[in-house]
Amino acid sequence: MDSDQPERARFAAVAASSRTLSEAVEADSSFADVLAGAEPLPSPSHQLGLMRAAFQRGGAPELRREKRRRLLAVAARDLSGELSLEAATAALAGLADACLQVALEDAGAQDEVAVIGMGKLGGEELNYFSDIDVMFVADDPGAATSAAGQVLKTLAEFSPEGQVYWVDANLRPEGRSGALVRSLDGYLEYYRRWAKPWEHQALIKARACAGASPLGERFVEETRPFVFPEDISGERVASIRRMKQRVEEHARGSSRRGPDDGGDVKLGPGGIRDIEFSVQLLQLVHGAGDPSVRSPTTLEAIVALVDGGYLAEEDGAGLSVAYRWLRAVEHRLQLWQERRTHQLPGDEAGRARVARAMGFKDSPIA
Repeated sequence: MDSDQPERARFAAVAASSRTLSEAVEADSSFADVLAGAEPLPSPSHQLGLMRAAFQRGGAPELRREKRRRLLAVAARDLSGELSLEAATAALAGLADACLQVALEDAGAQDEVAVIGMGKLGGEELNYFSDIDVMFVADDPGAATSAAGQVLKTLAEFSPEGQVYWVDANLRPEGRSGALVRSLDGYLEYYRRWAKPWEHQALIKARACAGASPLGERFVEETRPFVFPEDISGERVASIRRMKQRVEEHARGSSRRGPDDGGDVKLGPGGIRDIEFSVQLLQLVHGAGDPSVRSPTTLEAIVALVDGGYLAEEDGAGLSVAYRWLRAVEHRLQLWQERRTHQLPGDEAGRARVARAMGFKDSPIA
């Protein structure tokens, strides 16, 4: 095999699928360098070292630049077919973990504060361009609040390269009006007495992703009984369904797109959210009696549900295929201009571009 073939395939895939990353490759040789070579993506410890070195060189602007280079490395291998969806999304989550760790170290709180990844960050199924959802835990919340705020500021700081990440901490108890940092006991008391069913459901995705690992792991372990109670009531399921419906109605109401546009791969009927919601409901029902189905990662959870006999093998296979397909489309929508979107283009040229990025050839319609 031609030793340059993988490199050429990566360049071609990026050129066809991302206008802005292609421009970055043309403008900066260090971006082109990450497309070359046969070495695998960096290990978590190596990646953390790269991000630390970048921050030491130039603070948040250089961290943002290095993060974009690392994102390009994942995208090129994803688009050229070298990475599975699972490998790509896990690599993106690992990149976010490393950036959170660097920001926490800069705040001097890496041994006192645990960062809990939620949503797709927690499930290690992160998108290329999305917020990262987190919560902060510390034994001394008052002392840790300033450090947590500094983490948010460091990662959200604008530079010519944009932001490192927009970090969303609003899944915490009481949302924006709640304390930014709580103790483990404070979280447990809230989840015991006041949390709504959807807040318990959100904890399915909780993962200790940066900072004080022992404290983070305790958080995950000790919140499990709230997520997977021995008896899940019909009212709890109905409440979760109502919340999902409100989210979707809000998204539709805030969209400016017309009825002839291409549709939403995340919130549209049969979309990503529907699959994730269905899987999570099955996890909620069966997770108390069978810990094997508690994975925060959707595709892993589907496999476990099939293995446990809670989901028919044919249905599990169908859900997995559909989920991989929709997430791949979502990634290609986002990579074109490096922005968060879930909307298919409404014009023929835009749809053809997405189809080519998915590997389809142009063909005339008779």
